[in-house]
Amino acid sequence: MPKVVSLPVKGVISSYRYQPDWFGVHYHVNMYVGCGFGCLACASQGQYSHHVGSSCDTVGVKENAYALLEKAVSGKRRKGVVMLGHESDPYPHIEASYQLTREAIRILLDKQFDVVVFTKSPLVTRDIDLLSAARNGLRPMVVMQIATLSEATAAKIEPGASAPQARLEALRLLANSGIPVGVYLGPLLPFINDDEKDVGDLIHSVPQLGCTFVAIDYKIMLSQQQWELFKMLSSAHFPGMYKKYQEHYAQDYCLALPKAAQLQQSVQKCCDTLGLRYRMSEIESIRGRL
Repeated sequence: MPKVVSLPVKGVISSYRYQPDWFGVHYHVNMYVGCGFGCLACASQGQYSHHVGSSCDTVGVKENAYALLEKAVSGKRRKGVVMLGHESDPYPHIEASYQLTREAIRILLDKQFDVVVFTKSPLVTRDIDLLSAARNGLRPMVVMQIATLSEATAAKIEPGASAPQARLEALRLLANSGIPVGVYLGPLLPFINDDEKDVGDLIHSVPQLGCTFVAIDYKIMLSQQQWELFKMLSSAHFPGMYKKYQEHYAQDYCLALPKAAQLQQSVQKCCDTLGLRYRMSEIESIRGRL
């Protein structure tokens, strides 16, 4: 299990300045630093090394997070949509006892901020009571991140995260409670889990669970520190993969899938057939933008 450290911080909420129209998000909240899932293409690595070293083996708990969040949202004139899980998964294993994310959801909904939960953890089902009880036009949404249906592959690329089937079952429970749910299919790692048939099988598995959308990115981003992490983590389960990545991408920051255009066509055709939304504007309309 990852070690846990306490971190003094000045705040827990920030304006969202990244990819535009990403689930209609205006702000993002991170109650933890790192999650400890040990993912092969960790999106957090490099952002937190000055706090906790490798975010693969340490989870930082932000001190006074409740008070900081409540003070921040109470002072904001503009309401909006808040994403939990932009930088660190909001449900690391310690959330079961610390309950920082649960309290964040309660505070945000109480202050009339809508919520998008972005996670790999079925622990989100614990908070169905809060998410399903939202009123006054708020409609919280849960986006479950799933990279593959293969238990064996998942254990290699995200060893500390819950198994794919557990996440699928969580989606069913959330949907049955009236909460809008969908899947972020990724990260898709070149030559590892980007097979067109495997991606199609995953997409075909979600409508029956009550999911209404699939979001997908046809590239991954690796900073210099993330490249080093990838080198370290890939050596055990994917020998030679780091060298293959270097040959194809020369340590570029943005790694596009080799057959991105072909895969995108296949995904869109599949989603159209199944009645799943995949354009971000369509996904946002499920909840309605503030």
